[in-house]
Amino acid sequence: MGKLKLLLVAAAGLCVCLAAAAELRAFKRFSDATNEYEGVKLGSSRDEVGYRLGPPPMVFAPKPKSWPKANAPANWDPFQAIYHVGVPAWASSTGTEVRSDLPAGTSANDYDQWSWDVPNAGSSNIVADFDRRKNLIGLHCFDFSDTHKACPDHLGVAVGMTEEAVIAALGMPDKSNIESADEVKTLTYQDVGMDVLLTRGRVYGIEIEQHAGGMRLFRRFVRHSTGI
Repeated sequence: MGKLKLLLVAAAGLCVCLAAAAELRAFKRFSDATNEYEGVKLGSSRDEVGYRLGPPPMVFAPKPKSWPKANAPANWDPFQAIYHVGVPAWASSTGTEVRSDLPAGTSANDYDQWSWDVPNAGSSNIVADFDRRKNLIGLHCFDFSDTHKACPDHLGVAVGMTEEAVIAALGMPDKSNIESADEVKTLTYQDVGMDVLLTRGRVYGIEIEQHAGGMRLFRRFVRHSTGI
């Protein structure tokens, strides 16, 4: 009888260990997923991003304080410059040549924000942010199409979802902010490095950035996997 008890205890212990190992593997997959979007991982080099997403047809630059408004170039908005990068027709998402209007002596590698239009999706676009070491620190996808297929899902959140569905998938955000003038609400999930952008109650944009991980990420994983 004593041997049977020992076997039962050992079997129970093994089951617990296997369950814990499975949970850790699931958490690892969840953690990895928070750092990847559009098939690109945060921390990737510019070369890797260009390989994955193709050469960027546009780059953005901050607006220098020295630019007087009256003399600003036509391609400057109030916040940043938008430059087109020379892209041959075969590499362009639209199949037509994009002529460069970059300042002389510069290339896409001199700019910290790259942008791609999504084909057949209206004005939908993807934006990549790089740090000074030229590594990827953020990805943004904005979907203004009728089909809601320009931006891939991320952590169970999809373009077109209602705000209530987002909260059901991820739980309550760490913070939220409403920009009344633009009719935009942003739900911020700091523990997974994700912003969800909504207009009129539905998702139109997904943004990811690097996060610290740790116990806050694990707690979000538990809520994400159990719905608690």
